[in-house]
Amino acid sequence: MSDHPANVQVAAAWDLIARHHCRPEDMAPSSSSTEAATATAAALAAYERGHASLAATEQAAEQQHLWQMHVAYLQQRLEGWLTLAQDDGGSLGKAAAITEAAAAAKQLLKLLQRAAAAGAADEQLYMNWAQAATRLGQPSMALKALRAGCSAQPLSWRLWQVMLRACVS
Repeated sequence: MSDHPANVQVAAAWDLIARHHCRPEDMAPSSSSTEAATATAAALAAYERGHASLAATEQAAEQQHLWQMHVAYLQQRLEGWLTLAQDDGGSLGKAAAITEAAAAAKQLLKLLQRAAAAGAADEQLYMNWAQAATRLGQPSMALKALRAGCSAQPLSWRLWQVMLRACVS
């Protein structure tokens, strides 16, 4: 199945529905964490509905594309919380920002594992998983992601190269 845009229209629609719940300020956390949490919960629920909807289809490209967009959404959330935590937490306070960043990191890593378990992970998703785990100080998780990637994508020289570098460092 090709990656032609017509093959990913349903996934893009689910991403649009999910992101419709979030305003730009919800992606960069602020003092109104209740509103952001509600918007985030709605967005995550929309992604889950999208996964459930696409799981019943045989369209692997759309499923894979939705996983990629869902991962990108959680990566943006994590980046927002990490930035806020580095800037003393703003009006939320540093401790609250760090707690939220940790929760966002956990969500992201779990989602990456789910995508791999669902067989919807491509080379880039495994690379994202390893990079996120490394950035979050989880080298064993990064190595697990790379091993899983090499097993699932045995012809990916990029995954093998990064895994071998991780093993020797």
